[in-house]
Amino acid sequence: MPRLRSVTVGVWVGTGSRNESSAVLLRSGTSLYTDNYSAPNGISHFTEHMLFKGTESRSARELAECIENIGGQINAFTGKELTCYFTKTLDTSLETAVEVLSDMVLHSRFDSKDIEMERNVVLEEISMDEDTPDDLVHEALAQGTYSDSTLGLPILGTAESLKTIDRAAFKEYTKRYYTPDNTCISVVGNFVEEDLLAVIQKYFGNWQRGTGSHTDYKGAKFHPGLYLRHKDIEQLHMCMAFPSPTPEEEQDSVAMAAISTYLGGGMSSQLFQELREKRGLVYSTYTYVSSYKNNGMTAVYGAMNPDKAQEFISVVRQQLENTARQGIDSQQLDNLRQQMKGTLVLSAESSGSRMNSLGKNLILYNEIKPLDQLIDMVDKLDTDRVNDVLRRYLSSPEFAVSAVGSITEKQLTEYMK
Repeated sequence: MPRLRSVTVGVWVGTGSRNESSAVLLRSGTSLYTDNYSAPNGISHFTEHMLFKGTESRSARELAECIENIGGQINAFTGKELTCYFTKTLDTSLETAVEVLSDMVLHSRFDSKDIEMERNVVLEEISMDEDTPDDLVHEALAQGTYSDSTLGLPILGTAESLKTIDRAAFKEYTKRYYTPDNTCISVVGNFVEEDLLAVIQKYFGNWQRGTGSHTDYKGAKFHPGLYLRHKDIEQLHMCMAFPSPTPEEEQDSVAMAAISTYLGGGMSSQLFQELREKRGLVYSTYTYVSSYKNNGMTAVYGAMNPDKAQEFISVVRQQLENTARQGIDSQQLDNLRQQMKGTLVLSAESSGSRMNSLGKNLILYNEIKPLDQLIDMVDKLDTDRVNDVLRRYLSSPEFAVSAVGSITEKQLTEYMK
């Protein structure tokens, strides 16, 4: 993107909470050289924190200053399948960005005192999540629907699982997962390709290979049911979810993205108009597709007064049934195509969004789809495919419902009848 004066660099590691174990072990893992290694829940996210706590040559403050003193930004995030460390700097500071990221990934010291201090920070983060119901409702949904799979494990871990993570555990975990054959580097912005490759070779060239990629995730079973977290709060936060096509089912997955846009993709969407504009049931409502390797789920979210819960459930179910029965016509699909293509193009013009898309797709699927190919997939959508996906997934009577707020399981059960 030569028109930019900046560059965004992301180091993507193919590991997240989906690579962990729900078992709380006396030790955090067994030998790396056996098939019995078990990473404790929360170590992926905890490792992300620890990489900012200092390296063999820099303190935590010095790491931050290296980027912030040149007007840049540095951050990271952990998901269920991936961990990413990234910077955004002026294009003239590309080498500094790559060097700092390599120092963090390759030379973090995992000091025991820092581990104990950061453990408390992560515990505070878990507490903060518990106090954020509009986030907690999505976590409760994932934990419930994927209860017998590591896909349902909380990214932050638990207070119990964090107790088992010590310096030896970090060393064992990073030796297994933080390897070049389980990592990709995504760079978007203004740079000369030859110079970039030389810089990456300079700072990552001696990285020792490991045990291969760790993103061969198996499909997880979707479990319908009610998943309630009681909180004495004014609003009720609720999700209603159903299975949807996996990312590997490309055209069906694109069709479900169109359906999600139609149902709850903005202020003009069907559910927003019905739930908020027409009935005043909710302040906030939207739909989203949650896509993981070999798994897909679509959910409707709403925040409401608890005494509106029964009507919310009834209206959402009725709208989904009506949509599945009536289908989406050609004019509606034309509008959806334009919305989806607009989103794709706008995302492609953001260096951060593009860096995320490139890194995620390369490390999980070993491919990068050009923007024109993505647009072509949207253009190829037809009403037959979209309505077939509608009927196969929205017509199912089996839903998962998660709720956070002042409501009982008995009430929810009655409302779902």
